[in-house]
Amino acid sequence: MAGMTLPQCLVKQAQEYPHGIAMREKQQGIWQEWTWAQYLEEVRALTLGLVALGLEKGDTLAILSDNRPQVYWTMVAVQVAGGVPVPLYQDAISRELQYVIDHADAIMLLAEDQEQVDKVLEIRDCLPKLRRIIFDDPKGMRHYTEPALIRFTEVQAQGQDLDRTRPRLFHELVAAGKPDDVALMSYTSGTTGAPKGAMLSHNNLIMAVEGMLQVEPYQRTDETLAYLPPAWVGDTFWSLTASLLVGFRVNCPERPETVQDNIREIAPHFLIAPPRIWENLASLVQVKLEDASFLKRRLYNLLMPHGYEMARRCMEHQPRSFWQRVMHGLGEFFVFGPLRDHLGFRRIRSAYTGGAALGPEVFLFFRALGIKKL
Repeated sequence: MAGMTLPQCLVKQAQEYPHGIAMREKQQGIWQEWTWAQYLEEVRALTLGLVALGLEKGDTLAILSDNRPQVYWTMVAVQVAGGVPVPLYQDAISRELQYVIDHADAIMLLAEDQEQVDKVLEIRDCLPKLRRIIFDDPKGMRHYTEPALIRFTEVQAQGQDLDRTRPRLFHELVAAGKPDDVALMSYTSGTTGAPKGAMLSHNNLIMAVEGMLQVEPYQRTDETLAYLPPAWVGDTFWSLTASLLVGFRVNCPERPETVQDNIREIAPHFLIAPPRIWENLASLVQVKLEDASFLKRRLYNLLMPHGYEMARRCMEHQPRSFWQRVMHGLGEFFVFGPLRDHLGFRRIRSAYTGGAALGPEVFLFFRALGIKKL
């Protein structure tokens, strides 16, 4: 899809696979689903609502939220309007947010809920360029009187009104987008100084994903979990760009605390995690093993060394004896397969890590469990 923008990729998916499930989010224990056609309609209403509020080409809109479908709709909607989305780290304190919002010249901001709205209102006087604060979850917001506040659904309602008077405007805006337009402003976390913003074009993002697809092809039937910070470019790479190009399904967790349960339920085909998460998962297995029955511990201690040996030989392209294959087969049946299922990795083809070095013992542990690509 070189030569296209991300919104144009969305339109293409909605035209070719209108009834395919594009995105899901778990709410109160029930998965809510959006097809590609519904995804496009959400973006359409939001785009025109932002235009009605005064968002113009080159303007920036900051996003402060956990992984929600509304986050990705907003990114695409801002791009359609000719603006630039700026995702923020949702656990940042007010002082850290102030710097990035001001530095990015954001005129609007999407906040997920009351907690995030409060952080922005705390620094409202220091953000003279910020004109509108859009909030998604209205819980606890009934008595707020800040005139800049407007609910997400109200923005979409304004967009639907504008669509009725100018029905061709959305498609004109999508067609006007150019591959070299800035699609995203991604800020570093600022751990070694002031955060630095990188401006990425549609072409930057799409070409990066197309390069990845030459090495690791994804399928339309694949699923993944969007749980990493939307401000991290890696989440944008997979949860937004790759999804729009390939058409696989993106799942948003119910809460950050339910991520592990959601992974086990979804059984994603690929997963991205920093070393800390892989290390925690490996430690979790060891801790739970201590509480397991004698037979399970015995089987683990007997068969896991064969998993390590097979992983080493596979990586070094060494031959494997008949006996090693037999023991590995037993390990797959009694230990490796059940552990992958327990962790939510029964369908996983590839696992990725980045941001820091992953210890060789952790790397080898997951290889031994049968995760071939990590």
